[in-house]
Amino acid sequence: MTSTILGVITWVILIIDLITIILLFFSSEGFRSPLFFKEDPHWKITLMIFIFSFVFLGFYRNIYGVIRNLFQGTEGNNWLSLSLILLVLLLFYWGLRFAVDKLISSLERLNDFIARIVSAEPIESNRDDEISPKKVTIMLIGPESVGKTSVLATTYHAIANDSIVEFTVRPQQDTMRILSDAYNKLFKVTEQSVFQDVKSLLEGTQFMVKRPFDIYLKGEPKLTLEFWDIPGGHMNIDEKHRDYGLLKSVLKETTVFINVLDAVALIEGDDAYFFERATPMMARYFLEEPQVVNTDKNFLVLFVVTKCEKWLKTEEGRRELQEKFDSRYYQEVKNLLNRVNGKMAGVLVPVKTLGCVEFTRFDSKTNRPIFERRPRIDCKPQFVDQPLRYALAFALSQLKISPKERTNFSAKVDEFQQALRGLKNTRNKELTVYGRKDLLD
Repeated sequence: MTSTILGVITWVILIIDLITIILLFFSSEGFRSPLFFKEDPHWKITLMIFIFSFVFLGFYRNIYGVIRNLFQGTEGNNWLSLSLILLVLLLFYWGLRFAVDKLISSLERLNDFIARIVSAEPIESNRDDEISPKKVTIMLIGPESVGKTSVLATTYHAIANDSIVEFTVRPQQDTMRILSDAYNKLFKVTEQSVFQDVKSLLEGTQFMVKRPFDIYLKGEPKLTLEFWDIPGGHMNIDEKHRDYGLLKSVLKETTVFINVLDAVALIEGDDAYFFERATPMMARYFLEEPQVVNTDKNFLVLFVVTKCEKWLKTEEGRRELQEKFDSRYYQEVKNLLNRVNGKMAGVLVPVKTLGCVEFTRFDSKTNRPIFERRPRIDCKPQFVDQPLRYALAFALSQLKISPKERTNFSAKVDEFQQALRGLKNTRNKELTVYGRKDLLD
């Protein structure tokens, strides 16, 4: 009877172990926890502490003797002993990962706090002598694996050590670490001379992810930009989906859409590849939602075309890209403007994602695009700052300054408006604009 009970207990513990192992190695943006293996940026630190802990316990606390006694005390049921040991190891490792993540996050917050004190930036944003900061929501949309995360990562890297005129962009919470990690993974592709895709280097998001940035003007917080990375399949989710309510809520607040498209699919791809990477125009789906149509807000849609290295190096290539976009999308954009009652401006923004990697041909077997590293060209993204410059200028232009703020803080309002004019002058004015051009003035 005792052996039967022990056998049942063994199987239960083994099942728990199996589930724990599966979760440990499962990776998904949907689990917003630092405990999952592939999402843990500190796994090397955790593993070193884990190994050191057991070496220490073995030499100084005789843990090996405890394990030996455990095997001897389970009536010969070695599976029970093994399952218990495995469970303890897994729980210890998970707990250790949680502790390491919390410790490093606390140190990062402390470092940020000290940096703000040293730079004399305000910690609180509700002082009596400044205009209260606002929030603007931006949706990053596009088909799966088109390069949405790459756009945000390269954009952040382009302005990380610089200010946009007098405005300073600072990521919140873990956004800096996540985007820096994504940028480093993206640039590993330049170590290869020939490759087919960067899909394996940057994992796509299965659920909505928020990437917040704070915007400062001379040390004072003026605006929070909330970038929401929207998975490609979210156009068709229903009420049962975990992100359904969140998507509707975010959509209600959104004023800027960054619709990312793939240049290779747009210009060179067959119909199948085009529909996979460059269409449908997701902005159309979201802008036709009732909570968008039935509002008085103005909207900006940035059509950001990635992987344009091949076409942006010559005027002929630029014209080809423009012509392909217009032939594919002009009517859709025109129809979209009519549906939103003229409340929208659209801008075509081609970018060089890596700068030194160019599309060359399609693989005859896989029908996937092949890219080659150009050895004599610097690996430096180009024009990736333009989406942020356009989005930020539009967002700041849409802010409503109350009469009280204008009266009480007239000097600060003038300073803000002067900085905004300077920001607008840094945008590339040669980009094609659709719809309400006056919304960008």
